[in-house]
Amino acid sequence: MRSPLYVGFPQEDLEDNLETAKLIAALNVDGVKIHPLHIIKNTKMAREYLENPFKLLTLEEYAYRAARIIEILPQTMVIHKINRRSRTRQINSPRLLYIFKKVRGKGKDRARA
Repeated sequence: MRSPLYVGFPQEDLEDNLETAKLIAALNVDGVKIHPLHIIKNTKMAREYLENPFKLLTLEEYAYRAARIIEILPQTMVIHKINRRSRTRQINSPRLLYIFKKVRGKGKDRARA
């Protein structure tokens, strides 16, 4: 069984993410998928974001949080993903689209090495 862990909700900070990671670590799950918060067009969150934009994580902020989360998880737990794959035309935020493309690109570069 896998558990998702979304990072970057506006009301959360790093400590909240680390506490969530500790809870997941205590569960009987085989793996985790770590995803940055993404805003999909035509959803309630997209409408709220357009009406009252909130700060989105930068690539560096997300990478730092994901790394800290991974440090907390048991070494036996599989990290299935650290990036959310979504149809890019559905993403409502240019900054998140940039982050997704950068993370994917870095992963491809490492796979070629």
